[in-house]
Amino acid sequence: MKVVGVEFMLCEFPLKTPFRIAYAQWDRMPSIVARVVTDNGLEGLGEGVPDPEVTGETPEGTLAVLLGELGPALLGADPRDIEPALQAFRRRVRGVPTAVATLEIALNDLIGKAYGIPAYRLYGGKTTEQLELYHVVSLGAPQEMAESAADAVAGGYRGLKLKLGQGSVADEVARVGAIRSAVGPAIPLKIDANQGWGTPSEAVRRIRALERFEPVWIEQPVSQWDIAGLAEVRARVGVPIMADEALHDAHDLMSIIRLRAADLINVKLMKCGGMSPALQLIHIAGSAGLQVQIGSMVESGIASMAGAHIAAARPEVVSLETSGPLLFAKDGVDSPIRAPLFRVSETPGLGVGLAADFPSLVRRRVSVGELA
Repeated sequence: MKVVGVEFMLCEFPLKTPFRIAYAQWDRMPSIVARVVTDNGLEGLGEGVPDPEVTGETPEGTLAVLLGELGPALLGADPRDIEPALQAFRRRVRGVPTAVATLEIALNDLIGKAYGIPAYRLYGGKTTEQLELYHVVSLGAPQEMAESAADAVAGGYRGLKLKLGQGSVADEVARVGAIRSAVGPAIPLKIDANQGWGTPSEAVRRIRALERFEPVWIEQPVSQWDIAGLAEVRARVGVPIMADEALHDAHDLMSIIRLRAADLINVKLMKCGGMSPALQLIHIAGSAGLQVQIGSMVESGIASMAGAHIAAARPEVVSLETSGPLLFAKDGVDSPIRAPLFRVSETPGLGVGLAADFPSLVRRRVSVGELA
């Protein structure tokens, strides 16, 4: 089996409501969907969602790398050989994890289809039957966030993730206080500052002010480059700390472990380069006693299901946030992701397909090689 062609589609997925975090706001989420075609008629789907703030990649830049470098490197390769493919990518470019993830996910989809097994079986088999998603509350005014939280709980969600990271301490307390009042004391609240609290001292001050609301954990309170600062925060507060933007690869993870900078890590396929690199991080984290969340850059059902298969397979994963498909007005992808509970598909590969309305979301198509 050989790769004979690769197609890249630059898409925009409209959000139901604007999605706002500490450093950005989106009304439509740009994404690159890849279709890898083999000589025996199999096709694999992959996806990349670049975030300039986190990995330094843009949609147009990622598309250029895929078209000019990584796509050509796949032509003639056996898609079942993921590690040789990753080595070929590294010989051409470095520092483009989202571009690599776009194709690495497609190769995993292809491998599952080639062997007739769902992707989770490639990573150890299913360790959990049912996956749960928390509702993500976008950053906004206290009453606005409280209404979103209350609606989510009324709709069946059993936990919430709150986006913070802007304004004064009083502003942040007002937001979380309004939400806690709206949903009651029993709903777990995760808090994500997305680097918005800056310095360790400021982060500690805000966390101590929010401890009264009993957050499950605090995610990335300081700048992504400041792993030592993250360790300082963890040493000074009683709430568990999660590293997100600070973690890209195994080198970052070893620094986090060495400095005792976090209790949990947020593994995102776009940051590390795909499913097999994510698995490497999960194994290292588990060996160090760290728990894992599989996160998302607000992806469609393609990359979201890739993360879900990893979460279903690995017992170290205690949280899943592949909720992008639930935030979009449409993403043109058929997937089993539902709110708040769902199961991964038993269909070979990722168990996803492009829906009839997908072409309406495509802004540009380019390809290398021959497509069926």
